[in-house]
Amino acid sequence: MKKRNVSLILLGIVILIAAILRFWQLGKVPASPDWDEAATGYNAYSILRTGKDEFGSFLPLSFRSFNDYKPPLYVYLTVPSIRIFGLSLWAVRLPSAIFGVLAVLGTYFLVVLLIQHAKDTSGDESAILGLTRDVLDALPIAAAFCLAISPWHIQFSRVAFEANIGLTLNIWAAYFFLRGFIHGQV
Repeated sequence: MKKRNVSLILLGIVILIAAILRFWQLGKVPASPDWDEAATGYNAYSILRTGKDEFGSFLPLSFRSFNDYKPPLYVYLTVPSIRIFGLSLWAVRLPSAIFGVLAVLGTYFLVVLLIQHAKDTSGDESAILGLTRDVLDALPIAAAFCLAISPWHIQFSRVAFEANIGLTLNIWAAYFFLRGFIHGQV
């Protein structure tokens, strides 16, 4: 079997592991919603029904909650899941779990891109960090697997935190920026 096919199979297994760890009993573990999850769910439900947040602001760019202000992206990402699955803790946490899996996938592609660029610029594969070809080929899968089973990333992917969305967007932004920069498309 070709190395590319093996890599794709291993990537599929890593993504499956990441998905299981993030989606298994998503509405039950952690046991109860925190304040931010409750506020996010209520605001998303209110936006869905009325177009206004809990304070009556029409499609706000910042959500007031417990006398602090939250960025709007997570609330707006929660609206479709509440529309489809109803107002539940599972629906509120769903965008974070999806973005958690996308972060694992993005990590794989980012490491592949960085290694390929290092190979192209050095001309000598053995000169890259002093690693062998087999180790370099395994590095993207290893990086994705480490993120997939990382306790802190699992925890942030299982609750409605904006930080998880931000991390995923940063991983993919770095990938597309570097890809464009390396391939001269910027």
